[in-house]
Amino acid sequence: MPTMPANKIRQDQHIKGIEKLGNELRLSQYADDTNLFCADLVFVEKALEIVDNFGSLAGLKLNWKKRKAIYLGKWEGSKSNPLQLKWLRNLVKILGIFVSYDEKGNNQHNFIHKLQKLQTNLDLWRARDLTLFGRVLIVKSLAL
Repeated sequence: MPTMPANKIRQDQHIKGIEKLGNELRLSQYADDTNLFCADLVFVEKALEIVDNFGSLAGLKLNWKKRKAIYLGKWEGSKSNPLQLKWLRNLVKILGIFVSYDEKGNNQHNFIHKLQKLQTNLDLWRARDLTLFGRVLIVKSLAL
């Protein structure tokens, strides 16, 4: 999503994002990946309308096959599929972070699995006869 509709979504007082630790999050972007965080379906619809209106003017449009959504909070168990979005009920990867309804699953995918992979890599390097400088370099480049 280009910058212009993103700014409009951030500035629009009729779109409410989700609140976490006293901050409101409406969207996150990285390269060509955009994620909307809306408090209600009405806000999702309004945000998508802004994007579609911009697309009509600029000759751009979102790929409908890639539009996915996940219910959060009190809507977690909802079975409805509004707004022609693909509503996912399982694990979702957003900008490299796994998100699901299962907190243990989130921890497993985001932390435990990565720590196990790091430990395996460090164990492989430990078997080599490295100097102290070499070991510090490996820890700095792999572990940090």
